[in-house]
Amino acid sequence: MMNIYYITGHSEKTLDTFAHDLSAPPKLIWLEPRPTLINGKIGLKEVGLKNAFQGLRLPLERKPWFKIPDGVFIEEARFFWQNSMLHLLAEEQGYRYFGCSENKGFLNKLKLDEEKSKQVDVHTDKNQVSKIFLRRDLERFNLEDTLNIAQVQIKSYWYEDSLWAWRLIL
Repeated sequence: MMNIYYITGHSEKTLDTFAHDLSAPPKLIWLEPRPTLINGKIGLKEVGLKNAFQGLRLPLERKPWFKIPDGVFIEEARFFWQNSMLHLLAEEQGYRYFGCSENKGFLNKLKLDEEKSKQVDVHTDKNQVSKIFLRRDLERFNLEDTLNIAQVQIKSYWYEDSLWAWRLIL
């Protein structure tokens, strides 16, 4: 068993503000657009999402950590660090968030003070980390030249017999 610290809440911050307030650059970023709001067209096939947007990416070296093309609305964002993650889901105004960390002090640095952090005892899978096998995503998200997906691993946290949270590790 291990202690994981987590925080949940809602903020009216924009995605750009969330990213700007991060005290340390994430190791990986996952940005999921709302397909129906990309350039005003409907459906992934019409939009040609793989050419318009790259979901899984390494952060830029400066703030903001990512660039979103005009006309793309981000519905879900995940930021991953070596021992922590922050998951954002778009709402009518702002984002609902969930952050978890193996390091208690890290959550305080996220400047998410609406609710205090909590603690849960979880366990990781017996192999600790596992590989990602969705090779089709290399083409789907146009990752061939930007990120070596073979280096990306996933770590899962389990509470009793249920998956409680997961994060990517580079």
